[in-house]
Amino acid sequence: MNSYPTSAPIKIVTERFELRSLTAADISPRWIAWLNDPEILTPLNAPPCNHTVQSLASQLTGYDNWNHYHVGVFDLATKLHIGVHEMNLNREERLLQTNVLIGERKWWGNDVVLETRGALLDYFFFEQNIEKAYGMPLARNFPMIFNYKSQGWTLDEIMRDNLVSITTGEKLDQYRFVMMRDDWAELRGRKP
Repeated sequence: MNSYPTSAPIKIVTERFELRSLTAADISPRWIAWLNDPEILTPLNAPPCNHTVQSLASQLTGYDNWNHYHVGVFDLATKLHIGVHEMNLNREERLLQTNVLIGERKWWGNDVVLETRGALLDYFFFEQNIEKAYGMPLARNFPMIFNYKSQGWTLDEIMRDNLVSITTGEKLDQYRFVMMRDDWAELRGRKP
């Protein structure tokens, strides 16, 4: 039987980015601004958070780098923090739920999600024994849906009227996209 690593912060380097588990030392006015920007949060159906350095630092203590990860995306060239992946695992079920927020607008539409989520899927599927990943974007979050489809995820379920809009109160549809480890391995040309 394979043994898998225990709790450890993530540090992965891709062609353009460094991915690493976030700590209180990473908190900046820029990151806090993303969490209060309706243009960034509305596609996620999330309200502005009104975080302070202290409240965000307190929230980060809930990420244990075993079942819950908060992974920063940093531009390798400038070291600028440009986004965040949140990864929640059910290790017994070998299941991973993924969320992403790219806060720096100049990076929108530049395949950041495809490159960074791809590296994280490699890590969780091939090094952490996860068998299935899923993400649940709003049906109206067209950039995120484009990213899932471009990366080869399967639309598994359409959940009609699943959420209430924080801005209008209307009912919103939500999609569930899935990626299986075997399918990812085939897309990557690897053995599972």
